[in-house]
Amino acid sequence: MNEKSNQCVVVITTNGDAHIPYVAKHLKSRLVIIDPSELATGKELTFALEGDKIVVEYDGEILDNVVGVWYRKPQSIINQKLPVKDEYKQYSQQSLYWHVAHLLTSFQDALWVSDYFAMIRACNKGLQLAVARKVGLNVPDTIITSSKARAEAFAAIHPQFVSKPHVVGTPKVDGQQKVLLTTLFDKDYQPDLANLHLAPAIFQEAVDVKDDVRVVVVGDQVFAATVNSDYEETGQNKHLRDNRAGHYEGTVTIRGIELPANIASQCVAHVRELGLKFGAIDLLADTNGKWWFLENNPNGQWAYIEHATGQPIGKAIAGMLEGTLV
Repeated sequence: MNEKSNQCVVVITTNGDAHIPYVAKHLKSRLVIIDPSELATGKELTFALEGDKIVVEYDGEILDNVVGVWYRKPQSIINQKLPVKDEYKQYSQQSLYWHVAHLLTSFQDALWVSDYFAMIRACNKGLQLAVARKVGLNVPDTIITSSKARAEAFAAIHPQFVSKPHVVGTPKVDGQQKVLLTTLFDKDYQPDLANLHLAPAIFQEAVDVKDDVRVVVVGDQVFAATVNSDYEETGQNKHLRDNRAGHYEGTVTIRGIELPANIASQCVAHVRELGLKFGAIDLLADTNGKWWFLENNPNGQWAYIEHATGQPIGKAIAGMLEGTLV
């Protein structure tokens, strides 16, 4: 019998998550996927106090000897879809939310990729930028503000700058779904800041971009790739900029690269300083060969990088979950 066959790795995510197969094929432990949204369809989740520990039972299985927990991207339970009367839907939704929340403090002897509460803290963009400077990464001049006057002053000293929303918003405008992306501004194209106090934003000095780079850090391992598009922006789209996977237009080219040693070590340090085991970092390489930090997504996408480049990111995550990589 395989020495790891009695161990368990738990993944908290949505069934069908495209990232799971990239990791699962490298695991020697049994794999259990917990999809919180399935509780509303009858999947059972129980937390039993045994001694001074909480034991988790899911779908009839006691989850013991859990060595690793991977918190991926579980979907929120939507009250509109709950099979209860309208007047009870909010109560049901909140009950399920707080029930699932017990998972976040369970499996205390396991290694989490990453600790949920560390990920929540690490999502703070201001903290990310400060930590990037601390570890030696270049960071464009940035303000995060709700002040029209501060934004105007920032624009006055930067011939080109970008505005980024705090969230990936999808409001409906005139009945059409819109996606709010990073937008480039210059002297001929300025933002309307009249209602900035109602939707605060991030304003950042623009970089003369040569390459968009996605860096995936797993423990001390670093995987990097350029992600570039040949799309030529014109007309109303001329000032849109976004380097998140899924927001490219045109033909996208992804190439694995080896980062300069100092940049790689700074990326590892950034992830570690935030208390994470994993980070998906967006960098820019400018036309002068200088590297710039944009952000670190504690739970960012990476399967498209492995698919395109063959870099063994899933194998590294599997190794971390099973304790062979720390």
